[in-house]
Amino acid sequence: MDPMLDDFRRVAEGLTYSAPRIPVLSDLTGERATADELCDPGYWVRHARGTVRFFDGVRRLLAEGITDCLELGPGGVLSGLVQDCLSHTGTGTGTDADTGMSAGAERDTAADCRAVPLLRDGRPEDVAVVEALARLYVRGVPVNWRAGWPRTAVPHLDLPTYPFRHRRFWPASPAAPLPPGDGASERTGRAYRVGWRALPEPAAPRLHGTWLLIAPGPARTPLAGACARALEEHGAAVTTVPVPAGTDRSELATLVRTADATGVLSLLAPTGGPEATLLLVQALGDAGVGAPLWCATTGAVACGDDGPPDPVQAQVWGLGRVAALEHPGRWGGLVDLPPDPDGRALRRLCAVLSGTVRAEGGDICPRTRSRSAPTASTAAASCAPPAPARTPAPAPAPGPRAAPCSSPAAPAASAPRWPASWRRTARDTSF
Repeated sequence: MDPMLDDFRRVAEGLTYSAPRIPVLSDLTGERATADELCDPGYWVRHARGTVRFFDGVRRLLAEGITDCLELGPGGVLSGLVQDCLSHTGTGTGTDADTGMSAGAERDTAADCRAVPLLRDGRPEDVAVVEALARLYVRGVPVNWRAGWPRTAVPHLDLPTYPFRHRRFWPASPAAPLPPGDGASERTGRAYRVGWRALPEPAAPRLHGTWLLIAPGPARTPLAGACARALEEHGAAVTTVPVPAGTDRSELATLVRTADATGVLSLLAPTGGPEATLLLVQALGDAGVGAPLWCATTGAVACGDDGPPDPVQAQVWGLGRVAALEHPGRWGGLVDLPPDPDGRALRRLCAVLSGTVRAEGGDICPRTRSRSAPTASTAAASCAPPAPARTPAPAPAPGPRAAPCSSPAAPAASAPRWPASWRRTARDTSF
C-alpha cells in the first residue's frame, strides 16, 4: 500500500467532506469516529494503511446494544466475519475495560446478534434484497416496504400482534388405513371424514335488502355477473364493489363502507385466496359493516368424484372457521361454487343466503357442487362432533345433499346438544 499513499493523499485532499448524519464505527480504531476524524484527509490515508480492527468494532457494536447488522456489499463475506467474531466474544471473566461489558452480558448480546447480507452470490438481486429485509423485519427491525415498490401492487398483511409459539406437534399415523367412506361422518383414531345426507330441492328463495357483491376488479368477471343477476332475480338490490389488485386494508375499508347492507357476498377467494379474504374480514370490521359475510370459493372442497380440491382456496375454508369463532356476529358462512354456475346452482346459492334451506333439527351446512348430474352438499368436518362407530349407511338417492350443523342463530328445540364451540361455527356451503 505504501507506494500509492502520496497519490491517495492528494486525491483525498481534493474532496469536500461533511459531518456524517448517522454514527460511523471506525475499523481503524474500533470506536465511533468523530466528525473531525471523518473530515480529515489524513484519516483516510491511515485507514488505507493501518491495521483493520474489525473484531474490536464488532465488540463495540455489542457494547452499544446493536444486535442487527446489514451488510451493504456484493456478497456476504463481512457477515460471515461478524458471525465468526461473535463466536469469540465473552470468553473472559469480569468486566472488559474497553467495552465496559461483563463477559456474561457480552455473550448474551452476541447470542442474539445476527448479520444479514443484502446481496448474495448466485441469487437475483431483487430476490436477495427482499429476503434480507424480510429477515430483519421478522427480528423487529422496521422496514418501509412501500419505498422500494412505489408503482407495484404489493399486498400488505398485518402480522399477529402476539409472539409466535415455537411448539411443534405432529400426530402419529394410524396403524391401518381408513376404510372407504360410507356417507356418514366417522371418527377413526384422530381422523375425521365429511359425510353426506340427502336434502330436498329448496323452494324458490327470496332475498331482501341491499347485498354487497365483493368481486376482483376492475373488470367484471363472468362469475360476478352471474351471481349479481341471480341475487337481483331473487329480490336483492345488489351493489357490486370491484376490488383492484393491490388494494390495501384502508382502501378496501373505504370501498365497502355502507350503513344499510343486509349481507355481503365475497368472490375474492378464487383469485386472491386466504390473503384477500382476511383483508376483507379486517376491512369490514374497520368500516363498521355488521352484515354477515359469505365467502364463495370454486373447487375448495372435494365432492364425490370431483378430484382433489384447490389447496389455496381450501385455506379459505380453514380461515372461515376461525373468523366464525372470532366474529360470530359478522360471519355468514362459506359457499363453494362451480367456476361456471348454472341456474340450479345459483338458485341454491340464493336459498342458502336467504336462509330458506333448512333441515330437521336446525340450520344446515349445505355444500353443493353443480354438475351434469344432481349436486351434493356437506358440512365441514369440524362442525360435526365425534360420532360413534356405525354400520355403513345406504347410498343416498341422487339429489342435493347436506349435513346438519348449528349456526349462530338459535337452534330449534330438537337440535342436537353439541358443545357451544360447535354451535358457534358458521355454515359452510358448496354448490
